[in-house]
Amino acid sequence: MDTLSIVKYSSTNQESFMDALQEYINLKNMKYDFDDLFEAGFLNEDDILKSIQDSIQWLELSGQDSNRYFYSCLINSQADGSVFRYWKMSREGLISAIIHAPTLNPRLAKIRWNLLKSAFAK
Repeated sequence: MDTLSIVKYSSTNQESFMDALQEYINLKNMKYDFDDLFEAGFLNEDDILKSIQDSIQWLELSGQDSNRYFYSCLINSQADGSVFRYWKMSREGLISAIIHAPTLNPRLAKIRWNLLKSAFAK
């Protein structure tokens, strides 16, 4: 009886492999999320989303790839079936979000001041 070999050829090419590798590297740096922004002093989710949106716009206007600093995915809640966007960010993304906070409070103001001092420390 004759047998046939089945060989599965990948539909990916070298470029998509490199894109996947770059995405993996970027994701390794995404160590922060909403909880870290709440801890930094953000009071509500709307302010966080506005801050992330402004940060992404600022990065793109300055010629940076925002995917290196922010990553979002859709999460499906098993509890109620709702879908929501989950954000992860790198350290630089976190700092950018803090800088772009649409509202200030004493905690965020202090963090911004410390960021400014450390940026210009000799």
